[in-house]
Amino acid sequence: MWGHGAAQTQCQRLWPRTESAHLHTRHGAAIQRGVARGWLPGFYQNVADRAWDAVVTRTDASWGLLDMCESTPGQDSLDAYLHRKALSGRDDRAGGMLLLFASERLHQ
Repeated sequence: MWGHGAAQTQCQRLWPRTESAHLHTRHGAAIQRGVARGWLPGFYQNVADRAWDAVVTRTDASWGLLDMCESTPGQDSLDAYLHRKALSGRDDRAGGMLLLFASERLHQ
């Protein structure tokens, strides 16, 4: 559903940072792994570094994430998807993505 909602201007207004933090974490980990394993050219390291910087700016002192959108299962409409709660602090889903990205960075 994210791909459908991301194209919506309303989605960009409602979740300008939280969705991007989520994507920076997930995609940043994939890009970091791709560079580390030689699947992607080295210039993509800059992309992974910028994604990490974006994640760190949305992380509090105890490694909880700030204003992350709640999980998306069960939404049956774009409106329900767009009006999810913003969560701050430790969250299993968001924290898992953060740990995955951090572990990929340690193995670079």
